[in-house]
Amino acid sequence: MPRDGSNIYTRPPGTDGAPDTTIESAKYNAMVADVEADLNIPRPIVAGGTASSTPRDAMIALKGEVTGQIVDNYDTFPFVSGTFHSAITATAPPVAGHGFVGICYAADNLNMVVEARDETDTAVPGLLYVREKKSGAWGPWTSQSAALDAAKVNRAGDTMTGLLILSGPPTDPLHAATKAYADAGDDARVAVAGDVMTGPLGMDAEQPVVFGAGGHVIRKAADGRLLIGGGAAVVEIVTNLLKLAGPPTEDLHAATKKYADDAITAGSVDKLPLAGGTMTGLLTTAVADGALTEVDPSAAIVVKGNSGAGQDAFMSFMRGAVGVNFGLGADNRLKVGGLSMGAISYELGYVDQEDQIITGGASVVPKALSALSGATIVIDPGDRPMMTISNNGLGTIQPGSIGGQCTILVTNFSGAAVPLTSAWTKVDGAFDDIPGSKFLCSCAIFPGAASVLSVVKIL
Repeated sequence: MPRDGSNIYTRPPGTDGAPDTTIESAKYNAMVADVEADLNIPRPIVAGGTASSTPRDAMIALKGEVTGQIVDNYDTFPFVSGTFHSAITATAPPVAGHGFVGICYAADNLNMVVEARDETDTAVPGLLYVREKKSGAWGPWTSQSAALDAAKVNRAGDTMTGLLILSGPPTDPLHAATKAYADAGDDARVAVAGDVMTGPLGMDAEQPVVFGAGGHVIRKAADGRLLIGGGAAVVEIVTNLLKLAGPPTEDLHAATKKYADDAITAGSVDKLPLAGGTMTGLLTTAVADGALTEVDPSAAIVVKGNSGAGQDAFMSFMRGAVGVNFGLGADNRLKVGGLSMGAISYELGYVDQEDQIITGGASVVPKALSALSGATIVIDPGDRPMMTISNNGLGTIQPGSIGGQCTILVTNFSGAAVPLTSAWTKVDGAFDDIPGSKFLCSCAIFPGAASVLSVVKIL
Protein backbone atom coordinates (compact mmCIF):
# COMPACT_ATOMS: atom_id res chain seq x y z
CA MET A 1 0.00 0.00 0.00
CA PRO A 2 1.57 3.30 -1.06
CA ARG A 3 1.74 5.19 2.33
CA ASP A 4 4.95 6.99 3.27
CA GLY A 5 6.76 6.89 6.62
CA SER A 6 4.35 9.48 8.04
CA ASN A 7 1.33 7.33 7.02
CA ILE A 8 0.29 9.79 4.29
CA TYR A 9 -1.65 8.02 1.48
CA THR A 10 -0.63 8.64 -2.14
CA ARG A 11 -2.10 7.14 -5.29
CA PRO A 12 -0.22 4.27 -7.02
CA PRO A 13 1.93 5.32 -9.99
CA GLY A 14 0.06 5.40 -13.33
CA THR A 15 -3.32 5.90 -11.71
CA ASP A 16 -3.98 9.35 -13.11
CA GLY A 17 -5.91 9.29 -16.41
CA ALA A 18 -5.52 11.61 -19.42
CA PRO A 19 -8.46 13.31 -21.20
CA ASP A 20 -9.75 11.47 -24.31
CA THR A 21 -7.58 8.46 -23.40
CA THR A 22 -8.82 4.94 -22.75
CA ILE A 23 -8.40 3.82 -19.09
CA GLU A 24 -6.24 0.75 -18.80
CA SER A 25 -8.00 -1.97 -16.85
CA ALA A 26 -4.83 -3.20 -15.12
CA LYS A 27 -4.02 0.22 -13.68
CA TYR A 28 -7.66 0.80 -12.74
CA ASN A 29 -7.93 -2.56 -10.98
CA ALA A 30 -4.64 -1.89 -9.14
CA MET A 31 -5.97 1.43 -7.86
CA VAL A 32 -9.25 -0.08 -6.67
CA ALA A 33 -7.41 -2.93 -4.92
CA ASP A 34 -5.08 -0.47 -3.21
CA VAL A 35 -8.00 1.59 -1.89
CA GLU A 36 -9.76 -1.56 -0.74
CA ALA A 37 -6.72 -2.72 1.17
CA ASP A 38 -6.24 0.70 2.83
CA LEU A 39 -9.86 0.87 3.92
CA ASN A 40 -9.67 -2.54 5.63
CA ILE A 41 -6.67 -1.88 7.89
CA PRO A 42 -6.56 0.40 11.04
CA ARG A 43 -6.58 4.02 10.03
CA PRO A 44 -3.48 5.95 11.13
CA ILE A 45 -3.92 8.76 13.64
CA VAL A 46 -2.92 11.37 11.04
CA ALA A 47 -5.86 10.21 8.93
CA GLY A 48 -8.35 10.46 11.82
CA GLY A 49 -8.00 6.85 13.00
CA THR A 50 -6.53 5.15 16.07
CA ALA A 51 -3.80 3.08 14.37
CA SER A 52 -5.23 0.07 16.22
CA SER A 53 -7.67 -2.75 15.76
CA THR A 54 -8.56 -3.16 19.49
CA PRO A 55 -9.98 -0.73 22.07
CA ARG A 56 -7.00 -1.23 24.40
CA ASP A 57 -4.41 -0.60 21.68
CA ALA A 58 -6.46 2.35 20.44
CA MET A 59 -6.39 4.01 23.91
CA ILE A 60 -2.66 3.38 24.17
CA ALA A 61 -2.05 4.88 20.75
CA LEU A 62 -4.14 7.92 21.66
CA LYS A 63 -2.34 8.17 25.08
CA GLY A 64 -5.62 7.81 26.92
CA GLU A 65 -6.34 5.91 30.15
CA VAL A 66 -7.65 2.38 29.79
CA THR A 67 -10.51 1.37 32.06
CA GLY A 68 -11.38 -2.13 33.18
CA GLN A 69 -7.99 -3.77 32.63
CA ILE A 70 -8.23 -7.39 33.83
CA VAL A 71 -5.06 -8.44 35.63
CA ASP A 72 -4.24 -12.13 35.85
CA ASN A 73 -0.56 -11.79 36.90
CA TYR A 74 0.68 -8.68 38.71
CA ASP A 75 4.31 -9.46 37.84
CA THR A 76 3.89 -9.79 34.07
CA PHE A 77 0.73 -7.88 33.20
CA PRO A 78 1.41 -5.04 30.70
CA PHE A 79 -0.03 -2.21 32.81
CA VAL A 80 -0.96 1.10 31.18
CA SER A 81 -2.41 4.22 32.80
CA GLY A 82 -5.99 3.62 33.92
CA THR A 83 -8.13 1.41 36.16
CA PHE A 84 -7.92 -2.35 36.62
CA HIS A 85 -9.32 -5.24 38.62
CA SER A 86 -8.25 -8.78 39.40
CA ALA A 87 -9.96 -11.95 40.54
CA ILE A 88 -8.98 -13.96 43.60
CA THR A 89 -7.07 -16.30 41.28
CA ALA A 90 -4.59 -13.65 40.07
CA THR A 91 -0.88 -14.25 40.55
CA ALA A 92 1.31 -12.11 42.89
CA PRO A 93 -1.45 -9.85 44.32
CA PRO A 94 -0.89 -7.89 47.56
CA VAL A 95 -2.75 -10.64 49.48
CA ALA A 96 -3.11 -14.11 48.02
CA GLY A 97 -6.69 -15.19 47.39
CA HIS A 98 -8.10 -11.64 47.55
CA GLY A 99 -9.72 -9.65 44.77
CA PHE A 100 -8.53 -6.11 44.05
CA VAL A 101 -9.47 -2.97 42.13
CA GLY A 102 -7.12 -0.09 41.53
CA ILE A 103 -5.46 2.41 39.28
CA CYS A 104 -2.12 2.60 37.49
CA TYR A 105 -0.06 5.78 37.03
CA ALA A 106 2.43 5.12 34.24
CA ALA A 107 5.22 7.39 33.07
CA ASP A 108 6.24 4.73 30.51
CA ASN A 109 6.41 0.94 30.30
CA LEU A 110 9.40 0.82 32.67
CA ASN A 111 8.30 3.32 35.36
CA MET A 112 4.90 3.34 37.04
CA VAL A 113 3.01 3.21 40.37
CA VAL A 114 0.10 0.82 41.03
CA GLU A 115 -2.47 1.40 43.79
CA ALA A 116 -4.67 -1.61 44.63
CA ARG A 117 -7.59 -1.69 47.10
CA ASP A 118 -8.61 -4.97 48.74
CA GLU A 119 -12.20 -6.02 47.91
CA THR A 120 -12.05 -9.14 50.09
CA ASP A 121 -10.71 -7.74 53.39
CA THR A 122 -13.62 -7.46 55.88
CA ALA A 123 -11.61 -6.00 58.77
CA VAL A 124 -10.47 -2.95 56.77
CA PRO A 125 -12.63 -2.73 53.62
CA GLY A 126 -10.79 -1.15 50.73
CA LEU A 127 -7.37 -1.38 52.42
CA LEU A 128 -4.83 0.32 50.13
CA TYR A 129 -1.64 -1.32 48.85
CA VAL A 130 0.99 0.44 46.71
CA ARG A 131 3.66 -1.03 44.42
CA GLU A 132 6.24 0.83 42.31
CA LYS A 133 8.09 -0.16 39.14
CA LYS A 134 11.44 1.55 38.50
CA SER A 135 13.59 0.95 35.43
CA GLY A 136 11.55 -2.15 34.63
CA ALA A 137 11.89 -3.77 38.10
CA TRP A 138 8.89 -4.17 40.40
CA GLY A 139 9.26 -3.32 44.12
CA PRO A 140 7.34 -5.00 46.96
CA TRP A 141 3.74 -4.26 47.92
CA THR A 142 3.40 -1.74 50.79
CA SER A 143 0.35 -1.53 53.01
CA GLN A 144 -0.64 2.08 53.62
CA SER A 145 -2.36 0.98 56.81
CA ALA A 146 0.96 -0.31 58.19
CA ALA A 147 2.69 2.94 57.29
CA LEU A 148 0.00 4.97 59.06
CA ASP A 149 0.00 2.67 62.08
CA ALA A 150 3.74 3.20 62.51
CA ALA A 151 3.12 6.93 63.07
CA LYS A 152 0.49 6.40 65.81
CA VAL A 153 0.54 5.29 69.41
CA ASN A 154 -0.75 1.74 69.91
CA ARG A 155 -3.64 1.65 72.40
CA ALA A 156 -2.42 -1.67 73.71
CA GLY A 157 0.91 -0.09 74.68
CA ASP A 158 3.66 1.74 72.80
CA THR A 159 6.72 4.03 73.09
CA MET A 160 6.47 7.63 71.85
CA THR A 161 9.47 9.24 70.14
CA GLY A 162 8.38 12.81 70.95
CA LEU A 163 6.76 14.82 73.75
CA LEU A 164 3.04 14.63 74.57
CA ILE A 165 1.25 17.89 75.42
CA LEU A 166 -1.83 17.42 77.62
CA SER A 167 -4.94 19.59 77.48
CA GLY A 168 -4.70 20.55 81.16
CA PRO A 169 -3.98 19.31 84.71
CA PRO A 170 -5.45 15.97 85.80
CA THR A 171 -8.86 15.81 87.51
CA ASP A 172 -9.11 12.01 87.89
CA PRO A 173 -6.68 9.72 89.77
CA LEU A 174 -5.94 7.82 86.54
CA HIS A 175 -5.40 10.92 84.38
CA ALA A 176 -1.91 11.70 83.09
CA ALA A 177 -0.35 14.61 85.02
CA THR A 178 1.34 17.66 83.49
CA LYS A 179 4.83 18.77 84.56
CA ALA A 180 3.38 21.97 86.06
CA TYR A 181 0.96 19.90 88.23
CA ALA A 182 3.79 17.71 89.51
CA ASP A 183 6.13 20.67 90.14
CA ALA A 184 3.42 22.58 92.01
CA GLY A 185 2.80 19.59 94.27
CA ASP A 186 6.52 19.31 95.01
CA ASP A 187 6.83 23.04 95.75
CA ALA A 188 4.16 22.74 98.46
CA ARG A 189 6.33 20.36 100.53
CA VAL A 190 9.28 20.91 102.84
CA ALA A 191 12.59 19.69 101.41
CA VAL A 192 14.42 17.13 103.55
CA ALA A 193 17.73 18.93 102.90
CA GLY A 194 16.30 22.15 104.39
CA ASP A 195 13.57 24.62 103.53
CA VAL A 196 11.51 27.62 104.75
CA MET A 197 7.91 26.99 105.82
CA THR A 198 5.25 29.62 105.10
CA GLY A 199 2.89 28.39 107.85
CA PRO A 200 3.00 26.95 111.39
CA LEU A 201 4.06 23.37 112.17
CA GLY A 202 1.64 21.53 114.46
CA MET A 203 2.86 18.54 116.56
CA ASP A 204 1.30 16.08 118.95
CA ALA A 205 1.59 16.79 122.69
CA GLU A 206 5.02 16.09 124.25
CA GLN A 207 6.54 15.22 120.82
CA PRO A 208 10.12 16.63 120.83
CA VAL A 209 11.87 18.60 118.11
CA VAL A 210 15.42 17.23 117.77
CA PHE A 211 18.30 19.53 116.74
CA GLY A 212 21.53 18.06 115.33
CA ALA A 213 23.32 14.82 116.02
CA GLY A 214 23.84 15.73 119.67
CA GLY A 215 20.23 14.97 120.51
CA HIS A 216 19.27 18.43 121.86
CA VAL A 217 15.49 18.76 121.85
CA ILE A 218 12.70 21.23 122.53
CA ARG A 219 9.45 19.81 123.85
CA LYS A 220 6.32 20.83 125.68
CA ALA A 221 5.69 19.03 128.98
CA ALA A 222 2.32 17.74 130.04
CA ASP A 223 1.94 20.66 132.50
CA GLY A 224 2.46 23.19 129.70
CA ARG A 225 6.07 24.10 130.45
CA LEU A 226 8.47 24.48 127.48
CA LEU A 227 11.66 22.48 128.04
CA ILE A 228 15.00 22.42 126.21
CA GLY A 229 17.92 20.01 126.62
CA GLY A 230 18.80 16.36 126.46
CA GLY A 231 18.93 13.62 129.04
CA ALA A 232 19.24 15.00 132.59
CA ALA A 233 20.28 18.46 131.38
CA VAL A 234 16.82 19.92 130.87
CA VAL A 235 16.15 23.67 131.21
CA GLU A 236 12.77 25.34 131.30
CA ILE A 237 12.24 28.13 128.76
CA VAL A 238 10.80 31.22 130.47
CA THR A 239 7.83 32.62 128.58
CA ASN A 240 7.21 35.64 130.90
CA LEU A 241 9.51 38.49 132.09
CA LEU A 242 12.68 37.40 133.88
CA LYS A 243 14.04 39.47 136.79
CA LEU A 244 17.82 39.19 137.25
CA ALA A 245 19.70 39.31 140.54
CA GLY A 246 21.89 42.25 139.49
CA PRO A 247 23.92 43.81 136.67
CA PRO A 248 26.15 41.56 134.57
CA THR A 249 29.79 41.07 135.49
CA GLU A 250 30.85 38.87 132.56
CA ASP A 251 30.46 39.35 128.80
CA LEU A 252 28.04 36.41 128.47
CA HIS A 253 25.81 37.43 131.40
CA ALA A 254 22.28 38.61 130.76
CA ALA A 255 22.04 42.42 131.18
CA THR A 256 19.38 44.28 133.16
CA LYS A 257 17.39 47.08 131.56
CA LYS A 258 19.10 49.68 133.78
CA TYR A 259 22.56 48.48 132.74
CA ALA A 260 21.61 48.74 129.07
CA ASP A 261 20.01 52.21 129.49
CA ASP A 262 23.08 53.54 131.35
CA ALA A 263 25.37 52.24 128.61
CA ILE A 264 23.30 53.92 125.92
CA THR A 265 23.25 57.25 127.82
CA ALA A 266 27.01 57.17 128.35
CA GLY A 267 27.65 56.40 124.69
CA SER A 268 25.37 59.17 123.42
CA VAL A 269 28.00 61.83 124.26
CA ASP A 270 30.01 60.86 121.17
CA LYS A 271 27.03 60.14 118.90
CA LEU A 272 24.29 62.17 117.21
CA PRO A 273 20.64 61.24 117.72
CA LEU A 274 18.71 60.09 114.66
CA ALA A 275 16.59 63.26 114.88
CA GLY A 276 19.69 65.35 113.97
CA GLY A 277 22.50 67.41 115.57
CA THR A 278 25.71 69.33 114.92
CA MET A 279 28.93 67.53 113.96
CA THR A 280 32.32 68.80 115.14
CA GLY A 281 34.35 66.82 112.61
CA LEU A 282 34.22 65.52 109.05
CA LEU A 283 31.58 63.09 107.75
CA THR A 284 32.80 60.71 105.07
CA THR A 285 30.16 58.68 103.27
CA ALA A 286 30.67 55.16 101.97
CA VAL A 287 32.35 54.97 98.56
CA ALA A 288 29.90 54.11 95.75
CA ASP A 289 29.49 54.65 92.03
CA GLY A 290 27.42 57.72 91.18
CA ALA A 291 26.62 60.49 88.71
CA LEU A 292 25.96 64.23 89.09
CA THR A 293 22.41 63.80 87.76
CA GLU A 294 21.32 61.30 90.42
CA VAL A 295 18.36 62.23 92.65
CA ASP A 296 19.75 60.36 95.68
CA PRO A 297 23.42 61.12 96.53
CA SER A 298 25.61 58.05 96.19
CA ALA A 299 29.13 59.42 95.50
CA ALA A 300 31.82 59.61 98.21
CA ILE A 301 31.39 63.15 99.63
CA VAL A 302 33.26 64.96 102.44
CA VAL A 303 31.23 67.94 103.83
CA LYS A 304 32.80 70.80 105.85
CA GLY A 305 30.57 73.50 107.35
CA ASN A 306 31.43 77.23 107.78
CA SER A 307 33.64 77.45 110.91
CA GLY A 308 33.79 81.24 111.23
CA ALA A 309 33.78 84.62 109.57
CA GLY A 310 35.99 84.84 106.49
CA GLN A 311 35.98 81.07 106.02
CA ASP A 312 34.65 79.21 102.97
CA ALA A 313 31.76 76.70 103.16
CA PHE A 314 32.39 73.85 100.74
CA MET A 315 32.07 70.15 99.93
CA SER A 316 34.88 67.87 98.74
CA PHE A 317 34.18 65.41 95.91
CA MET A 318 36.56 62.45 95.67
CA ARG A 319 37.01 59.77 93.02
CA GLY A 320 39.97 57.74 94.16
CA ALA A 321 43.02 60.05 94.27
CA VAL A 322 41.32 62.80 92.21
CA GLY A 323 39.19 65.41 93.96
CA VAL A 324 37.82 68.95 93.86
CA ASN A 325 36.22 71.36 96.35
CA PHE A 326 32.90 72.99 95.50
CA GLY A 327 31.00 75.54 97.54
CA LEU A 328 30.57 79.17 98.64
CA GLY A 329 33.62 81.38 99.11
CA ALA A 330 33.99 83.91 101.89
CA ASP A 331 32.66 86.48 99.38
CA ASN A 332 29.50 84.35 98.94
CA ARG A 333 30.42 83.51 95.32
CA LEU A 334 29.91 79.98 94.01
CA LYS A 335 33.38 78.54 93.30
CA VAL A 336 35.26 75.38 92.42
CA GLY A 337 38.94 74.59 93.05
CA GLY A 338 41.53 73.15 95.39
CA LEU A 339 42.66 69.51 95.78
CA SER A 340 43.59 68.20 92.29
CA MET A 341 43.11 71.70 90.78
CA GLY A 342 45.79 73.17 93.06
CA ALA A 343 45.69 76.12 95.51
CA ILE A 344 43.32 78.16 93.35
CA SER A 345 39.57 78.64 92.97
CA TYR A 346 37.45 79.61 90.00
CA GLU A 347 34.18 81.51 90.24
CA LEU A 348 31.20 80.07 88.36
CA GLY A 349 29.07 82.30 86.15
CA TYR A 350 25.41 82.95 86.91
CA VAL A 351 22.36 83.08 84.67
CA ASP A 352 20.40 86.37 84.76
CA GLN A 353 23.02 87.94 87.03
CA GLU A 354 24.16 91.52 86.30
CA ASP A 355 27.56 93.15 86.92
CA GLN A 356 29.47 89.86 86.85
CA ILE A 357 33.24 90.43 86.55
CA ILE A 358 35.12 88.13 84.17
CA THR A 359 38.92 88.32 84.40
CA GLY A 360 39.69 85.51 81.94
CA GLY A 361 38.82 84.79 78.35
CA ALA A 362 37.87 81.93 76.02
CA SER A 363 38.80 80.71 72.54
CA VAL A 364 35.83 80.26 70.19
CA VAL A 365 35.75 77.74 67.32
CA PRO A 366 33.51 79.21 64.56
CA LYS A 367 30.37 77.30 63.71
CA ALA A 368 29.96 76.38 60.02
CA LEU A 369 26.41 77.10 58.88
CA SER A 370 24.85 75.44 55.82
CA ALA A 371 25.83 76.26 52.24
CA LEU A 372 23.86 79.25 50.89
CA SER A 373 22.63 77.88 47.53
CA GLY A 374 18.83 77.47 47.65
CA ALA A 375 18.80 77.85 51.47
CA THR A 376 17.43 80.35 53.99
CA ILE A 377 20.03 80.78 56.73
CA VAL A 378 18.59 82.18 59.98
CA ILE A 379 21.18 83.94 62.14
CA ASP A 380 20.97 82.95 65.83
CA PRO A 381 23.59 84.76 68.00
CA GLY A 382 22.96 82.18 70.67
CA ASP A 383 24.60 79.46 68.53
CA ARG A 384 28.12 80.91 68.74
CA PRO A 385 29.65 84.40 68.58
CA MET A 386 31.52 83.44 65.38
CA MET A 387 30.05 81.58 62.39
CA THR A 388 30.87 80.92 58.70
CA ILE A 389 28.75 80.69 55.51
CA SER A 390 29.82 79.19 52.15
CA ASN A 391 28.26 81.21 49.27
CA ASN A 392 27.84 78.71 46.40
CA GLY A 393 24.56 80.00 44.94
CA LEU A 394 21.58 82.27 45.49
CA GLY A 395 20.10 82.11 48.99
CA THR A 396 18.77 84.20 51.87
CA ILE A 397 20.48 85.42 55.05
CA GLN A 398 17.95 86.69 57.59
CA PRO A 399 17.84 87.55 61.32
CA GLY A 400 16.35 85.12 63.82
CA SER A 401 14.21 85.75 66.89
CA ILE A 402 17.06 85.38 69.40
CA GLY A 403 18.67 88.64 70.50
CA GLY A 404 22.41 89.25 70.61
CA GLN A 405 25.47 90.01 68.51
CA CYS A 406 27.74 87.81 66.42
CA THR A 407 30.28 87.93 63.59
CA ILE A 408 29.91 85.97 60.35
CA LEU A 409 32.54 85.25 57.69
CA VAL A 410 30.95 84.80 54.21
CA THR A 411 33.22 83.21 51.54
CA ASN A 412 32.27 83.17 47.84
CA PHE A 413 32.83 79.93 45.91
CA SER A 414 32.06 78.89 42.31
CA GLY A 415 28.41 79.72 41.51
CA ALA A 416 28.25 82.46 44.19
CA ALA A 417 25.38 84.97 44.07
CA VAL A 418 24.52 88.13 45.97
CA PRO A 419 22.62 86.93 49.11
CA LEU A 420 19.08 88.18 49.75
CA THR A 421 19.05 90.36 52.92
CA SER A 422 15.73 92.21 52.77
CA ALA A 423 14.59 90.85 56.15
CA TRP A 424 17.15 92.98 58.04
CA THR A 425 16.04 96.39 59.34
CA LYS A 426 19.25 97.95 58.03
CA VAL A 427 22.11 96.63 55.90
CA ASP A 428 25.43 98.55 55.69
CA GLY A 429 27.83 97.59 52.90
CA ALA A 430 27.15 95.09 50.12
CA PHE A 431 28.01 91.60 48.93
CA ASP A 432 29.19 90.63 45.41
CA ASP A 433 29.16 87.34 43.45
CA ILE A 434 32.90 87.17 42.63
CA PRO A 435 34.38 83.74 43.57
CA GLY A 436 37.11 84.15 46.18
CA SER A 437 35.61 87.25 47.79
CA LYS A 438 35.31 87.22 51.61
CA PHE A 439 33.06 89.39 53.75
CA LEU A 440 33.23 89.99 57.51
CA CYS A 441 29.69 90.69 58.73
CA SER A 442 28.62 92.07 62.12
CA CYS A 443 25.09 91.11 63.16
CA ALA A 444 23.08 92.87 65.88
CA ILE A 445 19.57 91.63 66.65
CA PHE A 446 17.16 93.28 69.10
CA PRO A 447 14.08 90.96 69.22
CA GLY A 448 10.86 92.66 68.17
CA ALA A 449 12.61 95.98 67.44
CA ALA A 450 15.42 96.03 64.91
CA SER A 451 18.23 94.09 63.28
CA VAL A 452 21.41 95.47 61.67
CA LEU A 453 23.78 93.67 59.27
CA SER A 454 27.13 95.40 58.60
CA VAL A 455 29.02 93.94 55.58
CA VAL A 456 32.77 94.62 55.10
CA LYS A 457 34.62 93.06 52.16
CA ILE A 458 38.02 91.91 53.39
CA LEU A 459 39.22 90.00 50.27
